Formats: sequence, C-alpha cells, structure tokens
Amino acid sequence: MLQSEDFFLSSFESWRAASGIENFVLVGHSLGGYLSAVYALRNPSRVDKLILVSPAGIPTKPDGWDDRFSGPKAPFLYKLVRTLWQSNWTPQMLLRGAGHLGPRLMRTYSDRRFTTLDPEKVALLREYYYHINARAGSGEYALNTILTVGAFARKPLLYRLSGLKPPTAFLCTYIRVC
Repeated sequence: MLQSEDFFLSSFESWRAASGIENFVLVGHSLGGYLSAVYALRNPSRVDKLILVSPAGIPTKPDGWDDRFSGPKAPFLYKLVRTLWQSNWTPQMLLRGAGHLGPRLMRTYSDRRFTTLDPEKVALLREYYYHINARAGSGEYALNTILTVGAFARKPLLYRLSGLKPPTAFLCTYIRVC
C-alpha cells in the first residue's frame, strides 16, 4: 500500500518541483483527498492550507464489515463485489465494460444516490460522473492497494490526521454505506 501512495506522491512531488512551486493550497477530492492528506503529512512545509473534499479513507471499518462480504451468510452479490475488488476490478471498469448500457447504469446510480437534489442537478452530476468514469482508467488501478471493499483505507487516515500541520478544512457529503 505504501508503494501505491509513494507512486502517486512522488509523481506529484516531481511535477511540483518541475513547476517551480514552493508552497501552495492543496485541494483533494475522494481518493485525491486521501492522497492530499498523506502528501501534507509528508511535506508539511509545502502545503499552506489543505482542503479535503469528501476524502476517502478516514474512518476505520465497522465491526463485522468483512463478514458482510465473505461470511457464510453474505449475499452472493456482496461476495461477487469482494471477489471483483480483490481481482482489481473497479466500478469504472464495469461501467466501461457495459458499453451502451453505461449511461443507463449511471442514471440508476445517480437517481438513487441523489434523491434530495433538483432533477436538473442530478442530470448534470450524472453526465459528469459518467464521462469521468467512462474514460480510460488511470489512478483507479491503485484503488485496491489503498482501499478495501467499501472504500475503507487499508491504513485509515483517522490515526494519522492528528499529525497534520497546515490548516485543514473538510468539506464532506453524506454517503450511505451498503
């Protein structure tokens, strides 16, 4: 897992140095939020302020979480999700593999997830999510090494956040877990 963190953070650090940027405000969303927090922990003098938008990997897994996906009473679909995750399949791969059904899958997902939003906003989010997830993969291939099923970090930030030096703001949305 640290190898995956190192891969992304060394690439980011190389870009920062090549760009001649000494200090900056760092904003990260989801897995980028996780990696931004780890970058700020490793390079506190570079980050003036840290903004984490719905960062992945903060909490620990609830008790019994793994049993939901592998225990004898686990539903077939949960076992399938676990198996696919452990085989490095990502939700983005499934969306791309769905071909012309991809937009329909994204409609089902977005309509269920954003029930309290205005339908026009849901349509915009649906288009946005579809297009960023249907593109060729990149960072998603490290999901399995950093996160477990359910987007819980293998090394949760909960235990590391107290070491953050830069002022940090969290912008979070409520996400229902299975």
